[in-house]
Amino acid sequence: MAVRSWGWPEKQEGVTMKKTILFLSVFCMILFTSVVYAQDRNLMKTDDIVNQLNAEPKPKVKFRAIKIGGAPAPAEKAVEPPQVTFDIRFKYDSTELADAMSKKQLQELAKALSNDAFANARFEIGGHTDSKGSAAYNMALSDRRADAVRNFLLDNGVASSKMSVKGYGETLPIYPNDTAEGRAKNRRVVIKRLK
Repeated sequence: MAVRSWGWPEKQEGVTMKKTILFLSVFCMILFTSVVYAQDRNLMKTDDIVNQLNAEPKPKVKFRAIKIGGAPAPAEKAVEPPQVTFDIRFKYDSTELADAMSKKQLQELAKALSNDAFANARFEIGGHTDSKGSAAYNMALSDRRADAVRNFLLDNGVASSKMSVKGYGETLPIYPNDTAEGRAKNRRVVIKRLK
């Protein structure tokens, strides 16, 4: 069998070349996906969490109906408290953390909530799910997962008086639930500063 200078067998060149191209294509797709996945899962450090939860509340304006033949009613001003959204992953249909990154993120959160800046603060731990399954089941699952985060934070030194838990189920999606990526981003934990 004759071999060309770069090492391809002459008789199987087409098959070998196709396999090599296929292998490189799959390898590049896996590499790209892992880089994008790693960027989505950046660990939020304690100082960043403290800064976000200490931010000024954002004004949220709601308008009232206009009276016919009269002046418009004054706008109702509401305030949206500072909050931080975390990508905390759980095992399927479970309250057990799915990966080490979720545990590290919760450890950073525990350090932040134990900060002196939050000595008299209160926080809501809000659990959210995607729309797979029934609404009632997802509501209960989000409650259990938010409670699991609270228990983790208690075990890591955060005072129970600082935390309350609320499950939102699938009621507040931030992405469409019609794709796997959207559903994954809707499964989240939000820490909201109440006071």
